[in-house]
Amino acid sequence: MRRLDCVCKMKPIVGLLFLLIIFALPVDQVLAAYNVNISGDPTANGVWSGATPDVWTPSGTGANLSVADIRTRLNGGTGVVITTAGAGSEAGNININAATSWNAGTLTLTAHNDININAVMSASNTAGLAMNYGWNGNTAAPTYSNQGGIKVGFAPGEAQGFVGRVDFPGRSGIGFLKINGDNYTVIDSLGEMGSVTALDLQGINGNLAGKYALGADIDAFMTGGWNIVAGFMPIGDSYTNSFNGVFDGLGHTVTSLFINRPNTVDVGLFGFGLNSTVRNVGLVGGSVKGKYNVGGLAGSNQGVIGNCYNSGVVLGDQYVGGLVGENSAVIDSSYATGAVSGVALIGGLAGDNVGGSLSNSYAIGSVSGSSDHIGGLVGLNVFGAKISDAYAAGSVNFSINGRANVGGLVGENYYSSTIINSYSVGSVNGGTDTGGVVGLNDSTPSVTNSFWDTQTTGQAISAGGSGKTSAEMKQLSTFTGWNIDTSDSSSSLWRITNGQSYPLLRTFVPPLSTVASNAATSITSSSATLNGSVNARYADASVSFEYGLTTSYGASTAAAPATVIVGNGNTTVTADLSGLTPGLTYHYRVVATNSAGTAYGNDVQFVVLKAAATVTLDNLAVTYDGTPKSATATTNPAGKNVIFTYDGSSTVPVNAGSYAVVGTINDINYQGSASGTLVIGKATATITLGGLVVTYDGTAKGISATTVPSGKNVVITYDGSSTAPANSGSYAVIATVSDGNYQGSASGTLVIGKASATVTLGDLVTSYDGTAKSASATTSPSGKTVIITYDGGSTAPVNAGSYAVVGTISDANYQGSASGTLLINPPTLTVAVAANGTLASGTGGTVTSTPSGISCANSVNGTLATCDKTFSGTVSLYATPSVYSLFGGWGGACSGLGACSVNMTGGKTVTATFNQAPLLHIDGTIYPSLQAAYNAATDGAFIQLLDNTVAGVLDANRNISVKLKGGYDAGYGANAGTTAVTAPLTIRQGTLVADRIVIR
Repeated sequence: MRRLDCVCKMKPIVGLLFLLIIFALPVDQVLAAYNVNISGDPTANGVWSGATPDVWTPSGTGANLSVADIRTRLNGGTGVVITTAGAGSEAGNININAATSWNAGTLTLTAHNDININAVMSASNTAGLAMNYGWNGNTAAPTYSNQGGIKVGFAPGEAQGFVGRVDFPGRSGIGFLKINGDNYTVIDSLGEMGSVTALDLQGINGNLAGKYALGADIDAFMTGGWNIVAGFMPIGDSYTNSFNGVFDGLGHTVTSLFINRPNTVDVGLFGFGLNSTVRNVGLVGGSVKGKYNVGGLAGSNQGVIGNCYNSGVVLGDQYVGGLVGENSAVIDSSYATGAVSGVALIGGLAGDNVGGSLSNSYAIGSVSGSSDHIGGLVGLNVFGAKISDAYAAGSVNFSINGRANVGGLVGENYYSSTIINSYSVGSVNGGTDTGGVVGLNDSTPSVTNSFWDTQTTGQAISAGGSGKTSAEMKQLSTFTGWNIDTSDSSSSLWRITNGQSYPLLRTFVPPLSTVASNAATSITSSSATLNGSVNARYADASVSFEYGLTTSYGASTAAAPATVIVGNGNTTVTADLSGLTPGLTYHYRVVATNSAGTAYGNDVQFVVLKAAATVTLDNLAVTYDGTPKSATATTNPAGKNVIFTYDGSSTVPVNAGSYAVVGTINDINYQGSASGTLVIGKATATITLGGLVVTYDGTAKGISATTVPSGKNVVITYDGSSTAPANSGSYAVIATVSDGNYQGSASGTLVIGKASATVTLGDLVTSYDGTAKSASATTSPSGKTVIITYDGGSTAPVNAGSYAVVGTISDANYQGSASGTLLINPPTLTVAVAANGTLASGTGGTVTSTPSGISCANSVNGTLATCDKTFSGTVSLYATPSVYSLFGGWGGACSGLGACSVNMTGGKTVTATFNQAPLLHIDGTIYPSLQAAYNAATDGAFIQLLDNTVAGVLDANRNISVKLKGGYDAGYGANAGTTAVTAPLTIRQGTLVADRIVIR
């Protein structure tokens, strides 16, 4: 039966479930956030609000805020607020990576997740600091959770303490530090023995529920003389008087703490922590001694401990650990390096882990016990407790033979407890139930993916885990399933340098320096300058270059500068090499080493320049003949092989043209080149022209050309134009060979003769009318212009006569003519005689002329009698009426009643009108009828009647005497004739006398 007598002491575990839940919240719940770095680099990817306080909000990945920007605003009296709010998908951390100090204004840091302090912050004078983590992202109604935290970064390497901290120089009290909205009391002193002021370290016992932070390192050396050498009184010395507040060391240390209470339970800086939080504090040196539940930081922990360490010595009887005596809640990201000794349940980090969680932690101090349950990390892991991602490297010793339960990591893993992804490498010495990882596994525990070094532990067996050689423990492949990587930039929990180191927790091993090898410069035939850049992170780095003819390098030289200072960002480093072999290829890389380890840059290679030689090019002017034409070259020194390129190609050209020639020496020890132009001139070709004389036909007339050699393309121009002419004329022809390899030309004259056209003359007979008389002409083809001459002159004649006519075509492309005679006849005088009257005969008249030729008479009522005669000059016309007519006057070319004179400047027409004389009248007054005349007559009147026939009725009914006298001629001058009256005459009264009247 296994002994449980040393495990039976149990205390209430209050609030454990709550603490485990809040500790385990996943950070990947954060949405819409960016990470923000605060460093010495320029501000980038973020914007200031310009308000008071001035709010800086990131705008993208790679958000960086310069400490100079922050300090300027704060010291100027403007508060500064920095948040991780944004549209990104990063964790939402704020990382302080460069030292900053300010003396006024409040700096507020608000992060969705963690605030990581990796450099020194100093708030002096009236300066304030507010830090909020686990922010919900709501500026109007902010809330904060335990998702995230304030984490002070550890210095590179194992057990190096903190690299960051927050100082409040010369200040203590409340009012200038807030965390997640709560005021914290800042402590910067040890206090007095027995203090309960709640304003100093010892005085926290005066208010065990308060929230405290260290503003400076505490030197506790004086505690060695307190309380009759019992030393410091633990803060919260029992379960009933437990510490249930928050204590944040902000990266500070408590040095030389002395506690000597060998008969006291719950002994440590904190005696009993219940639902408490202790973080970011280191215990340096000192000694803590008690009976049960003894630890450097806490005797009993039922709260959360994170980012803490202890390098002092711890001694006790049972439940003794380098950091915590008994852990029933959470220990995370912590370590212990001091020696731990006792009787039973002894562990390098915790004496026992009772249902608690221990993660991301390690212990490297020696552990010794005289009874049982002794482990390099934990003595007893029990009641569902969990250890994950942890290791132990200190020696484990059991001093009395017997049943020991001794393990390199855990003495006993008991009752459903688990160990995951952990290892041990320290020497292990024990009795029965001793193992490399676990001495004893009992009551359904589990050990998963955990290992021990079979060589360094001296153990070939273990109750759980896998044994590996030292070499295997330094190979990435061993740790399949772990959150581990070799990359310095990875976010994995573990980092391993393959083949060189055991796995290290990345929390305690910050990233190596960032190193880049850049291209070499100033390369000559024997020297070169090596270039690179180094960003020393967390510690100054010594820098060198490795170089050689292969990637094994084999030689090194110091860089300039030889040391790169941390916080200066990317620093350019160089090294000048000499004595290099010409023409060979060298490799090199940058190497940077600091306390975080050694970082290697990428491999870069360069070729040392060869010795110089000169090249002289020749044979650069040749003529095309269809064969390749190569340049030639001579070198100095002589005899070096030269490779030619022609317009960048190695192919030797054949065709005519100009080629950029580069001749380059191809030699292992020499280099050199020359450039020039290879000109392959064109060969000569001859041209024979044909078809130079043609006749116009309306189509373009191109000549023919043949070449020798045959078949060459010829470009022909006509009076300088490439368009073949169509119109008649003479054209200067130039024919030029258009060929890549031939040249030549010929010239001549293209003559396009005019085509024949026929001319037909018309309008050759006309009459004189005083105007010019032109002949007409038509052509075939039609529409051509004809120039006509008359007796050799271009003026058309006017006068009557005969004229010799010649019609000649005037056209660019046609020629032709015709001749004839133009006859202009004299003008014609036409006389028309009109007779108007109703007498049976004798009406009308005759027209005669002088000179004679016109004798035209008419006595027919209503018709025209016409006659004509051609005349030249002036013609006189005479009108003679017949007996019963009167001459009515001329018309047309004559007018009036007398003789008419007509000037025959052209054809003229004259009309002569003869009217019937009036039948009756009284004293010259004409009347239409006898009755009308009688009615108008006065007593004694004469009614005169023409020698003709008069019709009508006469009724003489007036008492007057009237005489009818007949037989008158047309002029009523004589009455030798007789007038016939064919109407009834009735005399009623008065007297009617008839003279030369015949009544019928």
